[in-house]
Amino acid sequence: MDKDISDPEQITRISNVAAHLFAELGYDNTTGEMIAEAAGVNREVVTAAGGRAALYRHALERFYRDERDMLDRVSTAPGAGKSRFSAALDHILDFYLDRREMIAIWQQRGLADASDMDDVEERYQVPSNERAAAILGPEVATGPRFQMIRNVFSWCLVSFIYRGLSPVDGPVLDPADPRARELFHEYMIELYERLEVA
Repeated sequence: MDKDISDPEQITRISNVAAHLFAELGYDNTTGEMIAEAAGVNREVVTAAGGRAALYRHALERFYRDERDMLDRVSTAPGAGKSRFSAALDHILDFYLDRREMIAIWQQRGLADASDMDDVEERYQVPSNERAAAILGPEVATGPRFQMIRNVFSWCLVSFIYRGLSPVDGPVLDPADPRARELFHEYMIELYERLEVA
């Protein structure tokens, strides 16, 4: 028998299953029946949890809150100079690499997925961008150099998540491979340093 849907663990588990489907198939191609089957619950349980739309928003809301907390931790981390930046960048990269499904959901969104929800960016993306800008300060956040670096890093992150690393002397390294992640971290640190002195 299904656990009571008021159980937070049950809701989180179903939300995790739904997020996996949204990442793989997109919101528009995922049905409540598919979520129920993948979660091993009755369709009524998914409906009681708010249905497909509520589970989609639940995943985005949780990611937004986690992202906000991560930014706060990074902004208050001790240290100074290059070592502080390297530690912050490592922390930021780990955060997103540990949440590859959420990156995939946002990528699906960029392809007009869940287009009937016209407030998603305003509710879950804009506040994170504003928080990051507030931490950096307007002079840095609005500068063309930072905008360029931010976009380049975003493109690299998404490409790594979807394609891994392609060594010239061996097979492609999956993004889940610890060695691939270590190399990606090293590449991003070096890329930043090169962009800073260019």
